[in-house]
Amino acid sequence: MTDMGKHKRSLSSVDGEVSLRGDPAYGFVLRRALESAAEAPDDRLTHGFHVYPARMHPAIARVVLEELFEGGAADVLDPFCGGGTVVVEAMRAGWGALGTDLNPLAIRVARVRSELRKQGARDRFVGAVERVGRASTQRVQTRVDSRAEIGPEHRAKYEIHVLKELAGLLAEIRRSASKADRAAMEMVFSSLVIKCSKQRSDTNQDEVSRTLRKGLVTEMFVRKGRELGSRWAALDRAVPRGAEAPRRRG
Repeated sequence: MTDMGKHKRSLSSVDGEVSLRGDPAYGFVLRRALESAAEAPDDRLTHGFHVYPARMHPAIARVVLEELFEGGAADVLDPFCGGGTVVVEAMRAGWGALGTDLNPLAIRVARVRSELRKQGARDRFVGAVERVGRASTQRVQTRVDSRAEIGPEHRAKYEIHVLKELAGLLAEIRRSASKADRAAMEMVFSSLVIKCSKQRSDTNQDEVSRTLRKGLVTEMFVRKGRELGSRWAALDRAVPRGAEAPRRRG
């Protein structure tokens, strides 16, 4: 496993006066949740895997769950689960969780973030990632022809050699024998799609100049796959023994 890399500090630049309205009891909880988010240490669980627009800070979910469900809860339902922040925090607290969302990407991201994998399954996954990485590198070095089944609007967002490498990488991922590992690797791949494009970010479509050498996309995939293995390990340590994986609907 490898180090999880650099971490962004959410709400680190928030400043100004805080005002409360509505029920004082709930206002106190929300204020404490926001203050906790600003002071929270870097996340080591799976929250940081794969960006998701307007993601709730994990500390906010953690404090609200602790305050509103004091003494424990049988199950926590998040009807708009997005990337699964509330679901993962419910797991950390040892509660049952059910997450649902209309966005199919949300369900896939939440599923990977909330997987409870033991060491054997994690090692198998990282091994599969590394095998895919070697096969993709071989494709790049021998210039195997790879085609991306996307339209011209999306093709314009990538350098040609980057697009070919992404297409070849995806082809190798889909050769994986394990359905579970294949699904997780597809989400690792998904986490890189915008990073390797000319688009500034997931929520900003402005074009930027990015120079990516051949083979870098594959290296990023392998690093991100190893990082997911490390984050799964952190989640496994954080969740109480005997806890079950959450239920998901989408």
